[in-house]
Amino acid sequence: MFMQFAQILDHDLTHTPVNKGFVGESILDCQPCDAMETVHPECFPIPVPEGDPYFPRVNISTGRPTCIPVTRSMPGQLTLGYREQLNQVTAYVDASFVYGSDVCEMGALRTSSGGQMNVTQVSGRGRPLLPEIRTHPECKSRSKVCFRGGPSSPPSPLAHTLATLEWLRPCVPALLTLRPHRWESQLILSSILYDVVCSLSQK
Repeated sequence: MFMQFAQILDHDLTHTPVNKGFVGESILDCQPCDAMETVHPECFPIPVPEGDPYFPRVNISTGRPTCIPVTRSMPGQLTLGYREQLNQVTAYVDASFVYGSDVCEMGALRTSSGGQMNVTQVSGRGRPLLPEIRTHPECKSRSKVCFRGGPSSPPSPLAHTLATLEWLRPCVPALLTLRPHRWESQLILSSILYDVVCSLSQK
């Protein structure tokens, strides 16, 4: 799980947006070698060199040259010069891969009572799972259902999803037992988030 923890920590610190197609579409298909002209100017396909030990130089299905698809990230500078990238999440350890990085995202990932997060309850299968999403353009599952969590877009690798779950399941009932007086939902969530961030920072 070392690699998975490193990945979710990276997702907690950085999330660089890339150029996409029209509204509701997924990331650009920059597979064709002429994608910069035929698909989008921000496509940057890399030609496969002669004698590459892994990638074939020519696609045997189409007979066309093979290129490695690359989509350039969105530029963040306001003037001409070297391209600077954007970071659309908070650049510090705050468990944003679970709770979100802005008010709108957090509102979609949590409930309105008890400081609880939205989860998927699976009857007869134990603990809850990440919330489901059925409308994401990058969800490629056969059922058209993917899991949602923080700024990471689905689909996520299974091990990454499992690692995220470990941070999604802080025990709210235990917190309320320790503090029996009535707390508002936001105060409960803030206290849980504080504990989760402290635990994450110590790993």
